[in-house]
Amino acid sequence: MPPHRALDSRFLPAGHHRRPGRHHQGADCGRVQAGGACDGSRISVEDFRHAVLQAKRLAYIDPASGGSSGIYLDQLFGRMGIADAVRAKAVLVPGGLVADRLVSGEADLAIHQISEILPVKGATLVAPLPEALQNYTEYAGALASKSGYPDAARAFLAALAGADAQAVIEAKGMVAAPR
Repeated sequence: MPPHRALDSRFLPAGHHRRPGRHHQGADCGRVQAGGACDGSRISVEDFRHAVLQAKRLAYIDPASGGSSGIYLDQLFGRMGIADAVRAKAVLVPGGLVADRLVSGEADLAIHQISEILPVKGATLVAPLPEALQNYTEYAGALASKSGYPDAARAFLAALAGADAQAVIEAKGMVAAPR
């Protein structure tokens, strides 16, 4: 269930209510290939399209597995008019770290959430997707009205919003969502 729906009181179990205050983190998608390094700049939409079309084998999460990045990419390739070309060379990963398929040689280009690219040894983030194509996955937390440990839950949410946690979260390839 998307976080925005999980925090909507209509989707909470009967008798439970959301308490004010929530914390968001976002994970964006990036492009990875062997070698190269991310300088923090984004590539253009045309650069992205060219890289996808030039790849001999493109790894990404299998949309049928329910992974949000795979579902998004499948739709994106359709909107870009390159779905058939991508399907012909797709290395669909049912779950896990897509960049592993790059490192193993099964693919020469991989697209996945940046936080899922960074931990893979031998894979280097080249660039985040162009902002016009970017898709952010939001993670959110809230205190349930019938929490058995409200003080601990409140402290946990506060810690996640703190500067120390933010530094770790950003180092792992995630960004704070706008408040």
